Amino acid sequence: MHGYADDTQIYLSLTRPADPDYIKDQCVRVEECLAQIHTWMSANKLKLNSGKTEIMLFGTRQKLKLVEIPYLDVAGTNVLVTDRPIRNLGVMFDSSLSMTAQVNNMVKTANFHLRNIGAVRKHLTESTTKQLVQSLVISRLDYCNNLLCGVTSELLGRL
Repeated sequence: MHGYADDTQIYLSLTRPADPDYIKDQCVRVEECLAQIHTWMSANKLKLNSGKTEIMLFGTRQKLKLVEIPYLDVAGTNVLVTDRPIRNLGVMFDSSLSMTAQVNNMVKTANFHLRNIGAVRKHLTESTTKQLVQSLVISRLDYCNNLLCGVTSELLGRL
């Protein structure tokens, strides 16, 4: 488990992804944990927002094909297991941890800011332009860049 401000993340390693009974038991474990969290939160006048809850499986394509978990029960609501990238503290994660979604998001954001800077460039000094590029573009490229260690040269080239 990992907690940050009002976010709680629960991690579970599935060591036998090809065993359906094992997968079912692990899902029950997670659902029981979520029920206990919901009970505790309710007792402390807090709310577990199942509408903001996201569930994702991480692994290789081969391992992910072995596991069939359509949803988990979260506080009485069925929450679908997603295969779309999810955002965690400003970083986009996909199920294979290829970081493609993160790189795409970084490139999109950097281009957005570069276009905006370009639109007003004629009204800026060189020093101001450098400051804007450093604060709006380079800072985005630097944020959590250690997560990009080991990505493909194609993804690095996009950056």
